[in-house]
Parts: sequence; C-alpha cells; structure tokens
Amino acid sequence: TNLAMAHTQHGQQLVALGADAQLWHLYTLPNGSWAQWSPLTKFCPSFNDSHRPCVFDSDPAIGVNADGRLEVFARFHDNLDMWQMHQTDPSDPTKWSIPRESSCVDQDQNTATWWCVGMPAGTYGQPAAHFWVGSPIFSTSNPTVLNHPTTGAIELYFRGFEGHMYEVHQLQAGNSTLYSEPKMFAPDIIVE
Repeated sequence: TNLAMAHTQHGQQLVALGADAQLWHLYTLPNGSWAQWSPLTKFCPSFNDSHRPCVFDSDPAIGVNADGRLEVFARFHDNLDMWQMHQTDPSDPTKWSIPRESSCVDQDQNTATWWCVGMPAGTYGQPAAHFWVGSPIFSTSNPTVLNHPTTGAIELYFRGFEGHMYEVHQLQAGNSTLYSEPKMFAPDIIVE
C-alpha cells in the first residue's frame, strides 16, 4: 500500500490501507516519538445502523486544511464510491469524524429499494450529515489530493469508469462537510 502522509504544525500523520481493508494511522506524539499503529476505521454507517465493516480497496489520500485538520479519502469496496472522513480537532490526532460516502448509491438492484444512510428504508435523499458531495464518485483509480494554490481549498482528483479524469473541491476552503459536484477535466484525454 502507498502511505498517505501529512506534516502539520501539530505533528506528522501517516494513513495506510491495512491487510484487513481498514484504514490505519500512525502519528507523532508531543515528545516527538511515534505512536503505535491504530485503526482509523472499523464500522461504516449503514441505513439501519448495522455494524457494516468499512472495507476499502484503494490507497488512501490525505489533504490538509489551513488549520491543520486532515481529511482522508478512500474508495469503499461494496459500492465503489469514494468515502471521506476528517479530523475534528487539529491538535488531537485521535479525533475524527465518521466515514461518509459521497452520496446515496446503495440501491438494491433486484428491488430498486434505496438504502440511504440516515433516511428510512426505501427513501431517497441526501441528508447533509451523511454525505459530502451529493453525487456519487465512482473512482477506478487511487485518489490524488492537492490544495488550490490561491484559496487553499482541498481538491480531489480521480479517474472515472469511462477513463476520464474528474475533480471535486471544497465549496469553501477549510469546510470539510460539502464538496462540489464531480467535474470532468481534460475531456479529450482518456487514461488507460
């Protein structure tokens, strides 16, 4: 696995995909030594609050907000959507949000019933607390994260199923809760 790494005013953090398909992290302690590897994920939200294991199948990517809070992105195996989680306290490497998918993509293909997190079964909707984009991000590549050179907003880049490259970005720099809709860039280029 490739390590996602960040160095902020609060220390260093590494995030990696474990052999168990979970995200694990390692961070520096106040004395400069490294903590032990610990799980960053275990269960991901589901429509009925069942304990659905987080199972990721891409290397994670990490972004840094201006205040030092980190955001991690990785593809969820079951629905092929890109999931995101963010640090809630930049000075505490153990304080993270729950993992969130970009939008509701969990539809039973046999019954057409939607299973949107935070909504009654069969109801389709996008409660903001559970989704971070509003449109699915079906990535076939490991994600890449950059910061916009002027605004500092986190930008996420990925390849879609048809081979085109896409980008989403924070609608407001430093706001981890809502990103733009996916936008194709370089539409004439198809990456094999």
